[in-house]
Amino acid sequence: MFPRTTLIFALLSAACSGGAASPSTPATGLVPSYLAIATALAADDLGPVAAQAQELERFAATMAKEPGVEKIAGAAKQLSTTDIAATRTAFKSVSDGVVEYMRATPAVQAGNVVVFCPMAFEDKGALWVQAEGKIANPYFGASMLRCGNKLAWDAELPATAAL
Repeated sequence: MFPRTTLIFALLSAACSGGAASPSTPATGLVPSYLAIATALAADDLGPVAAQAQELERFAATMAKEPGVEKIAGAAKQLSTTDIAATRTAFKSVSDGVVEYMRATPAVQAGNVVVFCPMAFEDKGALWVQAEGKIANPYFGASMLRCGNKLAWDAELPATAAL
């Protein structure tokens, strides 16, 4: 009986300790809040943006020294607007910070991709991060939902969107 109990305890301990002391734990709220904003903008829906922007600011405040987070914190304040074009412009700055943060923090990249739309902002281009799957462009929404090119996390960024 003792060896079986020891094996069960060992398995449970291993399963439970996997994320307990992870250095990326504080980022678990930042990335999901950002992704919720991206999804809302891709759906042309400003409804959830203000609340998610507040969450984004809250998590960014706890991660001030991480790469890109200063950009995120500064631009997140500008996301709470009733003008979707202005919100998308602010989202570009937030996205630049999120891409910088996630490229420097591989632990938070799993399940997500970085995407570049060359037509955004009068053909200057813009980056964003989204969950893996079909492209859902937050800069154009329904008018050009699938516009974009997925990039590898370690790829050289397009010159027009360099961080």
